[in-house]
Amino acid sequence: MNYIASLQQAKDYCGLTWANGDPQDALLLAQIEIAEAVITDYLKAADASVYAGNPIVTGAALRQLLDQWRWRGDDPETVSDSALDRPPDGYLSPLVTSMLHRLRDPALA
Repeated sequence: MNYIASLQQAKDYCGLTWANGDPQDALLLAQIEIAEAVITDYLKAADASVYAGNPIVTGAALRQLLDQWRWRGDDPETVSDSALDRPPDGYLSPLVTSMLHRLRDPALA
């Protein structure tokens, strides 16, 4: 699958320092795929590859990925963090939506 964001971009953006080939790469790749699916759905696009190379969409996918990684629930540090900057369940962060709003196809009434 062609990702909007590469594994190395994701690791750099999230501040992850494990070596290439670490078993956590597979988990991160799955999270990249989920983030891109969420972004593609928000943009009402049939295929994420339409946005390959678009820096705004890449930035939004990386931010979505960071939120997913940070709030994944299996790390005691993320559970104890303040929830003030955590988006409500089921919503994209305001930063992601403001980045993508201009690219989104208009909703039909």
